[in-house]
Amino acid sequence: MFAAMRGVLLSVEDLGVEFPRNGGSVRAASGVSFALGTGETVALVGESGCGKSATALALFRLVPPPGRIVSGRVVFDGTDLLPLPEEAIRRFRGAGLAWVPQEPGAALNPVLSVGSQIVDVIRAHRALSKREAWAEAVDLLGRVGIPDPAQRAREYPHQYSGGMKQRALVAMALSARPKLLVADEPTTAVDPTLKLGILDLLRSLRDERGLSILLITHDMGAVAALADRVLVMYAGRIVEEAPVQALFDDPRHPYTRGLLASVPRVDLERGLLPSIPGSVPDLAQLPPGCAFHPRCPLAQDACRAAVPPLVPDGPGRRVACPVAQAAGVRS
Repeated sequence: MFAAMRGVLLSVEDLGVEFPRNGGSVRAASGVSFALGTGETVALVGESGCGKSATALALFRLVPPPGRIVSGRVVFDGTDLLPLPEEAIRRFRGAGLAWVPQEPGAALNPVLSVGSQIVDVIRAHRALSKREAWAEAVDLLGRVGIPDPAQRAREYPHQYSGGMKQRALVAMALSARPKLLVADEPTTAVDPTLKLGILDLLRSLRDERGLSILLITHDMGAVAALADRVLVMYAGRIVEEAPVQALFDDPRHPYTRGLLASVPRVDLERGLLPSIPGSVPDLAQLPPGCAFHPRCPLAQDACRAAVPPLVPDGPGRRVACPVAQAAGVRS
């Protein structure tokens, strides 16, 4: 599907992720297809429970059991990762694709110094001595904005603030020199100043190193600040794709319009913030047709009859809403 695109680092085609539940199964991701270019930042957005993290974990073949990948291809730098034996896929984790998890406090080992944890990652992927790896760990901590990195490298996670832990995880992810950084909700539970610092850090790393970034988030402010392109996900499916400015200026899918309308803005009059009525459906009991139709102000009979395909809708855009396409919906 994406093979003809120039500079594609990651191509995901028809990815499906399934979890058994109550004698049946739940599709956390279904028919997910997208591409990510070298040096590009793509944001995967949506409400909690829409399948963002399951999709990201599938890229690493780290879907927690009893969940499993049931369909698709994940082609990274020319290699399809899904058929590889476990020993082979390990060589891509860290050195090819690196993960910055959502909760830095839970991701760091409390009984090891931060520097030693980075050293372990470096030496797992590169033939360096302990002394060389330690020097690089200190250098990486300095590069991500940790003050006095030589001293801080010897400290333990509990001695770091939340923002410093997040930066330390970015340093750890970079230590194996990956081509793609997957950042899962990197601005969650941090104050506005730290949020800006983390976004500036990711932007500078992308620009300096040509790093590709997949940003998993529900923070539309972070999307506007960092992303080149946006994938909007709902109930396990991508429902819209667009360049970031085009998405904010002219959202096509009713769900995207609802997400953007619910973002707090300083120019709104005092009162209740607009919200999308209803809630995300249980993935084990999806409504027929388009999963968003029970919440959608534009829903028609056709929306209840079949799942709409994700189809081209202008330059660099795709949308899974025939009603929006036919009506020429604009913000």
